[in-house]
Amino acid sequence: MKKIVAVMVIFLMCGAAVFAQFDLSAGLGGNFGVAMVSYSHKDYDVSSLEPNPLIGGGFHAFFDATYGTFKVGMGFYGEEDGGVTTTVNYFSLGLLGKFPINLGAFTLYPLLGFEYNIFTSMKMSQSGFSLEIKRADLDIMGMDGGDVDMFVLQLGVGADFFIGSNIFIRPAILWGIDLSSGKYEKQLKDQDITIFKHKLDVVLAVGYKF
Repeated sequence: MKKIVAVMVIFLMCGAAVFAQFDLSAGLGGNFGVAMVSYSHKDYDVSSLEPNPLIGGGFHAFFDATYGTFKVGMGFYGEEDGGVTTTVNYFSLGLLGKFPINLGAFTLYPLLGFEYNIFTSMKMSQSGFSLEIKRADLDIMGMDGGDVDMFVLQLGVGADFFIGSNIFIRPAILWGIDLSSGKYEKQLKDQDITIFKHKLDVVLAVGYKF
């Protein structure tokens, strides 16, 4: 976890340097997201261990420069299994580098960077009974932040469509590999189980160029 935080600090510092040198823009957006996990073992089938995909989305504010975007927001994801409905909440930070290509009617750009989704709380409900779990409760459950946080290496593509000279619409699609790891995953890896976690996001935002 300390390494993850250190990487985020470095990228935020780099982002601040980028933002200081170029014209700025800012805006608000939302996303639809799906987070998935798959398990494999060389000798036997372990697919029954795989949780259902977490499906949901969130909202964010973004701060933008020519070659970089920083975002901060919240994410809300859920799944249902055996009559138990689970919802998970995250505080989200992200930093994406981009290389704009002006195509006249719009600007297209590839995206590469990180998204850090920090688990804040989870609620499980069934037949009128509900249980809320907060981050401080993870240790009691024998878990840590790495079991529920997401640190996603992302790549994708986005575009800016301007409405007038200052306001723009920004669609984007991002896919990434979740690099986080916790106590539960260590137990699985000790049994030679390979874990692959990934996340897909479809984003739509509105921005203003200063």
